[in-house]
Amino acid sequence: MSKLPDSFDQPFLPRYQVTDLVGEGAAARIYSVVDQRDGSVRAIKALKPETNADPTVVKRFEDEYRILRGLHHPSLPEVHDYGFTEDRCRYMVMDLVEGDSLDRYFQRHKEDLWLLLYELCEAISFIHSHDLLHLDLKPANILVKRTKAYGEEKPMVMLMDFGLSYRRDEGGEISLVGTPEYVAPEIIRGDGRLTRAADYYSMG
Repeated sequence: MSKLPDSFDQPFLPRYQVTDLVGEGAAARIYSVVDQRDGSVRAIKALKPETNADPTVVKRFEDEYRILRGLHHPSLPEVHDYGFTEDRCRYMVMDLVEGDSLDRYFQRHKEDLWLLLYELCEAISFIHSHDLLHLDLKPANILVKRTKAYGEEKPMVMLMDFGLSYRRDEGGEISLVGTPEYVAPEIIRGDGRLTRAADYYSMG
């Protein structure tokens, strides 16, 4: 059953036809869409009208787009497009990742623990090799989908939501944001330049 209201006005037409609302956070909503040009199914992450006017939120959103456009890894969603609706709300188009959050998946598949940890460490190591820190690692931002490899199904970790990420090579001030129970102590203390340890703390 669709989560879209009956009065939904399809803000991404004519290119993208929205089929469902698949997620919502404080700043943005995520929709499943069909690309009218080739029929492919994608996801659109769009800022809400009330957050689209916030310069801090807009900068994080644009940074997330630029970061993901430059990273290509099996555990990261590919980003395909960036645009504006008629009322100038920003959105990005990316792969639609269908899967459960890490904690929900693990409740039913405890036997996959070591594979999930291996894949997650590999994804984190990859972004760290690009001088990037995620800084918002938590079960809700780690999805697990089922994929087929060599004729067998296996889980694949997908690292999502780079809206709070930080480029170590650029420096800059760190805002105290994120989910408190996963935030590294050095962020709370307001330490200077952060290291990879902040992400590994959150992962632990």
